[in-house]
Amino acid sequence: RVTSGVFYDVVGGGGHIRDDYGRRFEEYCIAHMQKSVSGLNWEREFKYRKKPNTLDTPDILCGQNGKTSVAFECKATRMSHEAMFGVNPFDARGYRDIVKATFQLWRFFSHCRRGYVGRVVSNDAVGVVLTLDNWLVMGDTLRKRVLSDAETLAREKDADILDVDRRPIVFVAVPELERTLSTSTEATFMQALKLCNTEKYWGWRLDSVHNDLVSGTKHPQRKYPFAKELGTLLPWWDEMGRDGRK
Repeated sequence: RVTSGVFYDVVGGGGHIRDDYGRRFEEYCIAHMQKSVSGLNWEREFKYRKKPNTLDTPDILCGQNGKTSVAFECKATRMSHEAMFGVNPFDARGYRDIVKATFQLWRFFSHCRRGYVGRVVSNDAVGVVLTLDNWLVMGDTLRKRVLSDAETLAREKDADILDVDRRPIVFVAVPELERTLSTSTEATFMQALKLCNTEKYWGWRLDSVHNDLVSGTKHPQRKYPFAKELGTLLPWWDEMGRDGRK
């Protein structure tokens, strides 16, 4: 309850609360990746112009060799019990958020191709939907439905999003990301993301793909980068004291 479980205490607090914890989730994810695989080029969300509208890029962009290789859309929503285990998860809380995130990633790749963003996308670029929950793990039917509904949304919202713009989408829960970053290099991190949608690794978690990739090789054993500054991430940590008795 002192970390991700706090979501349930604040989710009913209104739009400004949701905006705040969403922003903090994005900040945490990019800070963790910057500290762990600092050799990659990291960029936060920025605005660009597609007349008559001003649009936002995905929340986090990762680049190599002057090109965008990975675009991350962060969704700080926890899936309801119905979404994870129910007979009809498609109407449950959070499902539409994941569909929208997938569409937003494809729209970004399309706008890059059409010259609106001022960024060049690598040929093997992928999109990542970062979530608090791992509700899509092993949910092959659900994953396919998300992609199908995102394609429908793309046709409705922007008919100029082409097949080439619908890059592979990787669904990653933040605990998987943390475990992956603890043992990855810049090269293996990028390789694992790009392998997730291959036939061999379809349905695997990102950290499992990465573990298989580096098995038998020398790789980092990185400690949690925020261990000495938990009070920054969790403002109540220092007030409670480390042993929880204060």
